[in-house]
Amino acid sequence: MSTPSHEHGPKTHYEIVNLLLRGLEGVLTVAIEETDRADEQAAHAKRMEEIAMLDPLTGLGNPRALEDDYASLQLGEYDGRRKGGSIPANEPVALLLIDIDKFKSINDTPGLGHAVGNEVLKGVADVMLQSVRKRDTVAGVGGEDFAILLPRTTEESALKKA
Repeated sequence: MSTPSHEHGPKTHYEIVNLLLRGLEGVLTVAIEETDRADEQAAHAKRMEEIAMLDPLTGLGNPRALEDDYASLQLGEYDGRRKGGSIPANEPVALLLIDIDKFKSINDTPGLGHAVGNEVLKGVADVMLQSVRKRDTVAGVGGEDFAILLPRTTEESALKKA
């Protein structure tokens, strides 16, 4: 049996421990990088899901967001698109449907057109967002049509809000 030569491996226990520690450091570095990468991917996926529920012109929720929020309300898992606090199931809920009268005439008027129509939609969206509680969902549901989901709102309160 031959003794290991100095050229083929560590000579002392110190060198062996040092090699093991360097190997462990490498494994931990890779694990941390993979964890960071997974966190970044999860954050990116969450952001993409949020974007998928927004109307790009107005920044309001879209029909999918409205449906998702209503389903969450029914399950007692709703916390509001703008984080207005959780709402338990079986609370009253109201839905307002809003249409901008004669909107088509803005888009069809020479000198105004779709550019002005888009500004009108953004302005109406801003007014609606400023007029509701954080827990309410304001959504564009098509063209000049909007909906506002009002959790914890009776019919009488909804009529006043409308």
